[in-house]
Parts: sequence; structure tokens; C-alpha cells
Amino acid sequence: MSVSSVGSTSYTTSSTTSSRNTSDELGKSDFLNLLVTQLKYQDPLNPTDNTEYISQLAQFSTLEQMSNMSASISSMEALTMTGKYVTATVTDSTGSTSAIEGIVDSVKMSDGEATLVVNGTDVELEDITNVYDYDRAAVYNLSAMIGKTCEGYIYDAESLDVISVAGTVSGVVKGTYEDYALVDGVTCTLNSITSSDYKSSQSKSDYLNEHIGEEISVTVTNSDTGKVVPVTAILSEVTEEDGGILVTLNNVKVPIDGIYSVT
Repeated sequence: MSVSSVGSTSYTTSSTTSSRNTSDELGKSDFLNLLVTQLKYQDPLNPTDNTEYISQLAQFSTLEQMSNMSASISSMEALTMTGKYVTATVTDSTGSTSAIEGIVDSVKMSDGEATLVVNGTDVELEDITNVYDYDRAAVYNLSAMIGKTCEGYIYDAESLDVISVAGTVSGVVKGTYEDYALVDGVTCTLNSITSSDYKSSQSKSDYLNEHIGEEISVTVTNSDTGKVVPVTAILSEVTEEDGGILVTLNNVKVPIDGIYSVT
């Protein structure tokens, strides 16, 4: 049970004065001291029934057991998250909030409190917003694709447009809902530039050439089907061809389920 902090409190009876510091939490010893004080200073002509004290002690014992049980359940819950993919919203000492996501590498216990370690960052259990199953073996097997050439589909989640891309797998990452291969050397036909710092008054070619080696957001199109898909990736090369612009991108996220050829 919690009480407001009152610093140092003095108790005075007849000629005796005693002082003690109080904390924000009352423990078992504090409760017993209160009982002893009640017994010591009760009215001798109208003493309190012992049954009342026994009832108070029983209530405190029940609350303590419930508190211990709650702490144990929280610890067990934290331990079961080890190896799972989580998202969290944490608040730093300045009051700023930030989003964290990744694998729970371990759980640290301190004074009965559990703290999750996510990508080397300590995260409190109450800051977790989502928990997802994460199969390390599956991602390990997918890593065998790294260095190989693949073909697969990328898509627009809103319009459901799909286009085919090809390139070299440079890595495998875990997303919130699906796994992705990071594919380098993906050449596509530019449709539009959607980066926040791009202004429509700018020349597309000039903007792109100024941002080679940087991450940009664009939409790319399939000239045969007319399908358009958004992509955020690192711009590697820009080529103008037949009035259009070809962009070569690295770190393009291609859904694992969308890969249909690996050589």
C-alpha cells in the first residue's frame, strides 16, 4: 500500500519523544510497529478486542501474498518473452518518447523487478506494446540466401499493385508481420519521388543525382503493366533512358514469401 511521503514525523507521549523517517511504502515491519503502538497506547479502560488485531494482520498477510504473486507472474511473463520480437514505447529522462523494436535477448532481475534487454536497450515490461513469435532457426536458414541472386515481388499494401524485381541478397531482416530479404542492385523505372525533402519544382534528375548513396522514398513502375509500388531504399545509380529515368536501389525490402527464384 502507498502513502504520501511526509519526511520525518515525531510522536510525543508524556515525557518521551521518538522520531523515525518514513518512506513511500509500508512494509511488514511498519505494519507490526503500528500494531504494537496501538496496543501500547490503547485505552486501558476500553481495550480493543484482540480479534480486530488478528483481522488486520490477516488482511495485511493476504495483501502481501497477492503482491508477491503479482511480482512472480510479471517475472514469469518477462522470461517467456526471451527470443520473441517485441515493440515498445519508452520514455527517457527528459520526457521524450521513442519507439523500440527487436528481439528480447535477455531478462534482467533486480529486487524482484524484471527488465527486458532489447537490442542492448533496457525496456520495462509495462512499456511493451506488442509481442510476436520469432523463429531464430527460420531466419538462420534464410541467411543462406545472402550473396545469391534472387527474383521476387514487391507490392503496395494499399492498392495491392505488384511488380517483379531482381538483385543480389545482402541480408535478411525481421519485420513486424513478415520477413524480408534486403536486395541490392534493383533497377526500376522511376514513377515519382516521395521523399519529404523533395519539392515538385525541382528537377527529378538533379534531386536524384544529389542524393546518390542516401536513402530516398520513390514510387517505381512496371512499364509493361503500369503497376506502381512505393519503395524506400538507398539510391545507388541514376540513368536516363528514352525519356524516362531508371534508378538502381540497394537495401530494397523484398518479402521472403514473394521470392520465386534464387540462383
